[in-house]
Amino acid sequence: LSVAPHGEGGPCVVAGGVAVQYAADGTQTHFYRRDDALPKPLACLALSPCGRYLAVGEQGKDPSVLVFEVGDPHKAPMVLEGHRHGVACVAWSPNSKQLVSVGSR
Repeated sequence: LSVAPHGEGGPCVVAGGVAVQYAADGTQTHFYRRDDALPKPLACLALSPCGRYLAVGEQGKDPSVLVFEVGDPHKAPMVLEGHRHGVACVAWSPNSKQLVSVGSR
């Protein structure tokens, strides 16, 4: 579960191979997923402090960290590779300019 700072937007949760963002007022739901490959199960997510980006970590062999633009679920994510096993955690710096990911092994 990740929530945008200062109550902007709604909470995001991982649901299998999809990240779901609920609107704060309940009027809209966004579904973020990787379309260019068979989706891998997702392990973790984090909204950036500025509220503009959603980072999502995949599980399984050779996972990626996917960075989506919040509010545009149809735009292809930025794909960050380098993990060999699942991504256990992702976190943003306070200024939203850096992202760290931690592997599960």
